[in-house]
Order: sequence, then structure tokens, then C-alpha cells
Amino acid sequence: MTTSTSELTEMETHRGILCGLLARQVRLIDLAIGELVAREKIATNQNDEIDTILLMTQGMGVSAHSILKLTQTIDMAVRDCLGISRSIVETAINVAYIIAGGPEVARLAQRHAMQKSFRDLNRSGDFGPIVFKISRSEPLPDPQTIPGLREALDEFSDAKGREVRDWTTDNIDRRLQIIEAKFGGAALNFAAPLALVYRHSSEILHGTYFGVVYFWTAGGQRPSSRADAEWTFFASHLVAAVSAALFAIRGVIEVIGRQYDIPQLQQENAEILRLFNEYFEKHLANLTPDQLQSSSATPA
Repeated sequence: MTTSTSELTEMETHRGILCGLLARQVRLIDLAIGELVAREKIATNQNDEIDTILLMTQGMGVSAHSILKLTQTIDMAVRDCLGISRSIVETAINVAYIIAGGPEVARLAQRHAMQKSFRDLNRSGDFGPIVFKISRSEPLPDPQTIPGLREALDEFSDAKGREVRDWTTDNIDRRLQIIEAKFGGAALNFAAPLALVYRHSSEILHGTYFGVVYFWTAGGQRPSSRADAEWTFFASHLVAAVSAALFAIRGVIEVIGRQYDIPQLQQENAEILRLFNEYFEKHLANLTPDQLQSSSATPA
């Protein structure tokens, strides 16, 4: 099936609307950060929690802006959006998990970051036949002189003194269960994006042949023209990457809104979801190249 110029124009309309909704969702991150900073200035038992999630939430926004830049047109740049989207999803799950777990889980994340930053000052290891060592030229500080560092190093070391790399013993499934137990209904915002991008972004990031084939075919036939390739880029990859990022951010905004009682976040979050669902069901749910010419896409 050859995709026509008019069909590509309609795909561009759909792209613009989807990305516009993602941009609107990203703006809620700025609003959330402003509200959290205001709360952080008030001394409470949530300060460790807020301090931790602020940078993580901001990081999600940075990555979402990268997706928006890479999807300004429908082209091969969307390949990298799948991995970026996965990063947003996993960060979103961690943010929600930290909020659900409270200050102690936030402090766990902080201790993990502290000891890992210290270990980065003097690293060694091997990759196959290659042995490497990366270290600072000046002497390392004594861990005993940095409050909490010695304890953090011990906490994230195994019986043989090797680094324990995972920051939490809870896997993604368990984290989602904890999120759902605290914020009923919220886990769906994270499970759906995982289903959209986790499997295939992993293959692409790990450089497998399947990952390469999937990018070009999305599980179907190899495109016979550039226009057909652009249909795959849009219908399979752009829609998945943008939707996954949007819903992951939505999930974090929902959890922040509920935890810290910020009604304006919840209201705008609900409106974006309504617009997305309405547009998707009307224009994208059953979209095929044959239907594009008769599609009557209008901005949400």
C-alpha cells in the first residue's frame, strides 16, 4: 500500500495535535514544580520527599521536550523517541513510588545517589578483554568526613564489598503495586505506557537485530517507499512514544495532585485526558492508510 501526499498531510495534522497535547501535559510539570517549591520552603516531614522528586520531575520534562523536538516532522528521528519515552516512564514510576513510600524511600534514593556519586570518583572494571580505570587526579575525600556517606557505601555493598547497583529491592511490578495501594487507580497511567514502549525500546537500546527490524517494519512488511516508511514511523512509533510519555507524565501529575492536594493540577490533568481520549477514539483508534484520505481531523 503506497501512502499518498494527501495522506502524509493528514498524518502531519494528527502529529501536530498529539504533540500539542503532550506539550500541554508537559506544562503541568512546570506548574507542579512551582507548587512543590512553595511547599518545600515550609519545614515539614515531606521535605526530603519533595526535594528528591523535584529534580526527577524536572528531568521528565527535559526528556519530553526532546521528544517534541524530534517529532517536529514525521521521520527517522522518531527511533530515538522510543528510548527517551521509556526513560520518562521509568522515572515517572520511581517518582510515584517515592511519593507512595514517603520520606524514608526518598532518603533511600538520596543515599543511593550519594554513594554512587562517590564511587564514580574512582571506577575500575573490565569489558571483555579490556580493563579500565577512571579516577580523579587528586586524592579522594575520606568517606568518614562526609556525613552519611560511610553508611550509604555500606548499605549498597554486598558481603564481598562489591557495589549493589539497584537503588531499591522492589522491581517494577512491586513498585506499581505499592503505587496502586496508596493511590487507587493511578497504576494504570504507568502500566499502559510500559506496554506501549518497554519491550521494543529495550530491543532498540540494546542494539538487537529485532530492534532494527521492528523500527522499519513494526512487525509487518518492509516499506516499499519512503511514504510507507513514514506511515510506520507515525502510526507505530510516534503515536506510541508520544502517548506513553503523555500518560506517564499524567500519572505523576495525578499522584502529586492527590498527595499534596493541588486541585488545579488535577483539573487540567483530567481535561487533557478527555481531549486525548476523544481525539484518539475519533481519529486514531482504527486508523489505516486507506482511511486517511477520508479522515476529517480537526484540532482538539
